[in-house]
Amino acid sequence: MTTVFKTPLRGTNVAPKFDGTSTRLIPYLEDIEQLLDHAGHTSEQCIKSAIHYAPADESETWMMLDEALGKDWNKFVKAVKALYPSCEED
Repeated sequence: MTTVFKTPLRGTNVAPKFDGTSTRLIPYLEDIEQLLDHAGHTSEQCIKSAIHYAPADESETWMMLDEALGKDWNKFVKAVKALYPSCEED
């Protein structure tokens, strides 16, 4: 019997969360990628989900990126990281 994995609803305690700060961006994107990879989603679905789970003000900005319309998760991640210059600082 096949088990269907359902992604959590936005806003629930088990959904990926991003608070809009640079220090939480990379963990958020990693959570999205891990969750949706486990669910068998495509890169395009990962992009849509990253936007969907993000806070409204962040998702509005991310939707304006050319990469948000694409199908390449890595290009999308790179474009989003560029919006948060300090996200990769130690």
